[in-house]
Amino acid sequence: MKRYLIPDKGTFYKANLHCHSTCSDGKLSPEQIKQEYMAKGYSIVAYTDHNCFKDHSELADESFLPICGCEVDITENKSPNFKYLKTYHINLYAPDYSASFSRCDFSFNYSVDCVNEFIRYAKEKGYMVSYNHPRWSLQNYSDYSGLEGVDFIEIYNHGCYVAGYEDYVPYVMDDFLRMGKRVWCTATDDNHNHNQFYDSFGGYVMIKAEKLEYGTVMQALKNGEFYASTGAQIDELYIEDGVMTVKCAPAKSIVFTTEMRKTKRIVAKEGQPLTQGTFKIDPDDGYVHVEITDINGYKANTQPYFVK
Repeated sequence: MKRYLIPDKGTFYKANLHCHSTCSDGKLSPEQIKQEYMAKGYSIVAYTDHNCFKDHSELADESFLPICGCEVDITENKSPNFKYLKTYHINLYAPDYSASFSRCDFSFNYSVDCVNEFIRYAKEKGYMVSYNHPRWSLQNYSDYSGLEGVDFIEIYNHGCYVAGYEDYVPYVMDDFLRMGKRVWCTATDDNHNHNQFYDSFGGYVMIKAEKLEYGTVMQALKNGEFYASTGAQIDELYIEDGVMTVKCAPAKSIVFTTEMRKTKRIVAKEGQPLTQGTFKIDPDDGYVHVEITDINGYKANTQPYFVK
């Protein structure tokens, strides 16, 4: 019997989970962002303005769902020049439209203990938490390995990537997973739109849900019923008789990664793009996740499947 890791029922909804509007340092209003993203096939945008939580429920309709949130920064205080400073950037995603948050409710200092205390505080209020763009943030393993309670690792940040930062970092998710921390991966825009749409429409998630409704979508995110993409498409992901199968749009390669030193790469032959790949799962694999590279070089990453 097939066990679907991306649900077989429901609809795929395209979502940008990191966005800045005129409520903080973005150029477009929340309404303009809705208009532009819907024109590109998006059904969901999470408004995550810097240290600024606002209710955008007035933008919701049968075709568009705004998720309320904010991005909180916790930065070193060692130099007057920000470009030298390490910083934690944490996205919060509200459980519903009745939620509220103010940065003033919490006292910050740059330390992993402070960040963990803040994450606990946010999760007690029902928020889900994302750790964002570690390369732009000048952070490495020593900065993020102590984080606890993170729900999502932002493995691709389009705004950072097009600016020259190496913020396609699926290995950061593997670092968390190999420490026994169960996390999901996201790809986002982090758009500010100061240079028109230079930082837009490049990183997104495809959420599989029964309906475009706040609670339903948030539950799908909590369950990991989505994949992260820079443009590649995944159609199905399931396990049957101990074998994982992924089906996708035409691809150059499919890579399976586990917790241990066991991987598999399938490469398309000349003129014969891949549309599916399989992987035999062993009981000690820990977890398995899949990276697709499509014929144009765009990526898609599944969530990890935990063997035990």
